[in-house]
Amino acid sequence: MKPLETKLDEAFETVSNIASDLKAQQQKTEYLENQLRRNNIRVNGIEESDRETWQESEQKVKMAVQEKLGMDISIERAHCV
Repeated sequence: MKPLETKLDEAFETVSNIASDLKAQQQKTEYLENQLRRNNIRVNGIEESDRETWQESEQKVKMAVQEKLGMDISIERAHCV
């Protein structure tokens, strides 16, 4: 009976270590995702048309920022949501 208890204790310790490692990886992933988003902006209120290309969307955002804020901007990547 004692060898089984030892194996069971080892299994619980292994599961606990795996759970701890998983939590650490989740926190690291969340941190990295947040770092990737740090230079992003989300723009609402710009109408999009059917079959609009991302280049057209990008141009609309640039024009809106220029009109409203008087700034020229560079867009690395644009997505419609």
